[in-house]
Amino acid sequence: MIDELPGSCNDRKTPLGELNWIFTAVTDTIAWNVLEREVFHQLFRQDLLLASLFRNFLLAERLFTSLGSSPVSCPRLPSTAQHPMWEAWDRATDICLSQLALSRHPTPDRPLGSADPVNSLASSNSYFSEQLTAFEVRLVYTWYTWSFILFSQHLFPIYSRF
Repeated sequence: MIDELPGSCNDRKTPLGELNWIFTAVTDTIAWNVLEREVFHQLFRQDLLLASLFRNFLLAERLFTSLGSSPVSCPRLPSTAQHPMWEAWDRATDICLSQLALSRHPTPDRPLGSADPVNSLASSNSYFSEQLTAFEVRLVYTWYTWSFILFSQHLFPIYSRF
């Protein structure tokens, strides 16, 4: 079914291109979280081919670990198979593949071939807008937390010494 995804990896406006962007974002985030900064920059920022190879290694490690095998890399990387960001990848692929399955089955109000599958599938993935919303919530929460701490120190100066 994945072979049937319309579009190309280089065109973000297509389902395959959008999944490629999400995959890059997820794997780069995982690598940024688990690797030392110098190693991250060496493997994921200096060479595009090397970065692609190690992104695919992270996915392979996740898949092989679930099958009871342990892939090895040089340099040796810490395990990322259980990283919480994989849930975002799972969700994005589930959404994309379910949209593809729905586009393959005609309904009375939408006959087979009536919609452009490339544009309808690509516009349905909300991964990046959800990430921006989460970032905005985090910024607001942090601002309110720091505002409360600073404000409470003026109200209760005796507690600010502790």
